[in-house]
Amino acid sequence: MTSTRNENGPHEQHVEPTFDDFVRHVRGQLDDAAVAKNYSTNGADGTNTLYTAVQQMTGGHHHGCAEIVYKVNRFLSAGQRGNNVEDIVKVASWAFLIWRHWHLDQAHGTEK
Repeated sequence: MTSTRNENGPHEQHVEPTFDDFVRHVRGQLDDAAVAKNYSTNGADGTNTLYTAVQQMTGGHHHGCAEIVYKVNRFLSAGQRGNNVEDIVKVASWAFLIWRHWHLDQAHGTEK
């Protein structure tokens, strides 16, 4: 880690991002944000009631896939919400939900 002094403020810390950092952000999105929005009460590995409900309504993983496309498009946009790396964390979160529910469907013989 290197420290640089900005003439207008205190020391800034520059840290090389790691895969563990990324996973920590994704887990935070799946745990904290999902609980705050009442999608899940038991974390990333628990039941995500919203994903399950939408999956039942659409007959598959269509909504999760569409969210990924939407978040990538928004990240690439030049608008006010563009270039927000939090959208990439959300893409990974949606990818995890698709992956997890696909495996749950396989295990329960309810593949979509």
